Amino acid sequence: MSAAAAAVMTFVLTAGPVIIDVPGKNVRDCAPPLRDADGVWHLYATVINASKGEPGYYGEVGHFSARGDNASALSKPWTYHGIVVERSADPSAWDSTGVFTPGVIFDQGEWTLFFGGVGAGFRNHSGGWFSEYLGAATSSSPYGPFVKSAANPIVRSAIGPPPLGAVREQCNLKRLPAGTNLKGRDIASVPLKSEDECAARCCETARCAAYTFTSFQDNAGPGALCERGQPCCWLKDAVGPSSPKDNCSSAEVAQPAPNGSWPFLRVDNPLPLIAADGTRLLLVKAVAANMTAL
Repeated sequence: MSAAAAAVMTFVLTAGPVIIDVPGKNVRDCAPPLRDADGVWHLYATVINASKGEPGYYGEVGHFSARGDNASALSKPWTYHGIVVERSADPSAWDSTGVFTPGVIFDQGEWTLFFGGVGAGFRNHSGGWFSEYLGAATSSSPYGPFVKSAANPIVRSAIGPPPLGAVREQCNLKRLPAGTNLKGRDIASVPLKSEDECAARCCETARCAAYTFTSFQDNAGPGALCERGQPCCWLKDAVGPSSPKDNCSSAEVAQPAPNGSWPFLRVDNPLPLIAADGTRLLLVKAVAANMTAL
């Protein structure tokens, strides 16, 4: 297979629905298929365990193929070749929970798969914030094996939760005098048990510039997640006016994004392309702190 024969990505409209059937599995988030020099189309997609009813964040990347010289081949049943990019077996890894939404490119004799990933403890949409990253894996064959890059994750959101000590150092927490309550500028209220947890949550939240932690929530306003009497962490997008309050502690936070990080809650759906001059491009879906897709 020559690079010239397979380096061009072609987008096509199929003559009918693409037929992908894997018993016991849900298949979603298909990357645009590529055809190799032998006339075989290769498609990569998120594969999820259907019996457990798991969402896409618990998926792995599967490989499918179909043979044909024109677009009608894409409407025929595809052959499933199994998982080519697995979630990490290391529970502390950035991609230990799932890998998903692949994008593929062929260039200079190498197949490169880009994919999203999440680790243990991530929070789904209903939970608010979570950390999502992009990784890459390469192979000399579309059938694999694909080897994950040692540089993974190649793109990370700016809210990845490092250990608490690293969070404090990175965020440069500036503690305010004991008993300080910051008023207004609230972006979230979270029922957390300690100020350390509150500090960590603020540091891993892109919009958070300050917080107030109260050991006893006096009241719960509309939309608040904390109940009366609970400890509560109030995240704020700016430092507002302050007032003394015995059961409160507050801090200002400076959080520069680390190298290779973007100030987004999510980065996924990678689409790699090759420009006419040979430059590699990687388009991604980025979701900002206000959950607006860019």
